[in-house]
Amino acid sequence: MLPFSAGAHAGIMGSFVLFSFSTAAFSDVACVEHQAGTLYMEKPEETSAYTLTFDSLRSSALSASESLDLLTRVIREL
Repeated sequence: MLPFSAGAHAGIMGSFVLFSFSTAAFSDVACVEHQAGTLYMEKPEETSAYTLTFDSLRSSALSASESLDLLTRVIREL
C-alpha cells in the first residue's frame, strides 16, 4: 500500500501491470489499459520505464505489517 501521506509518487500517471518472468526465454511485458483498448509493450526500451516506476513504488510502499495496520485503522474509522 502507498498511503496518501507519501505525496506525489511515480505511479501518479496511471496504472499498469508489469509481467516479469524468471526465464530469459520470455521478456518483460508492460500492460496499460486505456479508453480505446490495451497496450502491450515488450521491447526493453518500452518496459524499462515501467520497471523503474514499479521499483520506485515498491520502495515507497508500506511493509505488509504497516499496510495491515493502516487497513485496520481505516476500517475502525468507518
